[in-house]
Amino acid sequence: MGIFADSVGELPGRAEDVRAVAQSLATLKTDLDSARTTYESAPSLAPSWEGASADAFDAVHSAAGKDLWALIDGIDEGRASLDRYASALESRTKAVEDIRIAAEILDIQWDSMSAQDRASQAAWVDNELNELTKWYQSHVDGVRRDAAECAAELRVALHIEAVNMQEVNGQMVNIGDLDALTDTDIHNLFMDMLNMDWGDVNQGKIGDCYFLAVLISMMHTEEGRAFLHGCITPHVNSRDNRIDGFLVTIYDDPTNPNPEGADTILVTDVYKYGARGNDGGPTLMSLFEAAYAQGRSGGTRSNFPYSGIAGGFGVWAMKDLTGNAADLDINTPFWDSNDKIIETINDGRPVTAGTGPGILSPSTMTTMDGTELQVPKSHEFAVIAADENGGTLVNPHGRNKTPDGKTIPGGEFKLDWDEFNYVFRGVSLGGEYPE
Repeated sequence: MGIFADSVGELPGRAEDVRAVAQSLATLKTDLDSARTTYESAPSLAPSWEGASADAFDAVHSAAGKDLWALIDGIDEGRASLDRYASALESRTKAVEDIRIAAEILDIQWDSMSAQDRASQAAWVDNELNELTKWYQSHVDGVRRDAAECAAELRVALHIEAVNMQEVNGQMVNIGDLDALTDTDIHNLFMDMLNMDWGDVNQGKIGDCYFLAVLISMMHTEEGRAFLHGCITPHVNSRDNRIDGFLVTIYDDPTNPNPEGADTILVTDVYKYGARGNDGGPTLMSLFEAAYAQGRSGGTRSNFPYSGIAGGFGVWAMKDLTGNAADLDINTPFWDSNDKIIETINDGRPVTAGTGPGILSPSTMTTMDGTELQVPKSHEFAVIAADENGGTLVNPHGRNKTPDGKTIPGGEFKLDWDEFNYVFRGVSLGGEYPE
């Protein structure tokens, strides 16, 4: 090979290997179609079974059945995604072969030149090498983008959501139930991207206050909004050429083969019982929540022992969202977090504050305007502003309650530093945003 042909390498990946995986999914779907019939008939094996245990079985059987049907449909979608990726890989491989042929022709021209002619062609050589490298690299980058999108589509298609049965309004429901994004939802989410509203949040039934509190604090600053905006990309479904969801970047994901790097997660569904806006529809927080849970085997279940997203600390979510370490300051007799909070917020970085369980935090707190509020236990609040007088906080539930149970909508309140230090057992201080 010559100097020009040497500048054109091989593309990563082989289309025939990708198609082989697609065929294995097609075979798996056939097997699961048969298993579906067996699963559906399971309740009929005990027709006389009645009572609470039978009702509990029926509820879980129904919830798990939804996951099985979704998996069967998803396997077919995954196979189609792999076939599309294989076709794109074949097309790019052919394009690179054409570039290599052009490079070999240039090598023939170069080899036919005299030493004197070669000496005068340095600029030409540099220009041709730069062009060849640019063309080749564009296809390498394209394959990597295609692979990342295929991987994101496969993750959604083959994802089995953990069943999380809880009682809501007197009925047992699956907190892990998902709602597909509608065209109206997607339109509204585009509007949210243009005008991120940190106040438009209601936590729902998932115990991820720590995660939502970090998002609220981020959305309150220009730096945070810019970072979050860069983490979201519309996803176009190539089957019908329409936007069906969003690719969301999460920097820490246990299922990522490269756990130190960012991961791209396709979100086409959000949690039915998860974070919602004031109008009941999904918001950007719903997108990030779905992406965060999708990378964990426990989904909406508790962090321990199920590896879900319920229960955690702001310091964890800050690192998970940005990839950069954050600090946790624990309330001790020598606590000096107040100045750190002011500095961190002024720097555009997120801050959250958490209450303790049981007697570690008081039952009530008094705001700067004299309103007495309940203190929810083991709960994380966003800190969105702070100065020498105290801090402004937001409850991810989107509301607060007075000691007599009255609901105060909005979730925002102010505490002076004495009250703040009395109520909260620790604060999470965000690190720098990635470049």
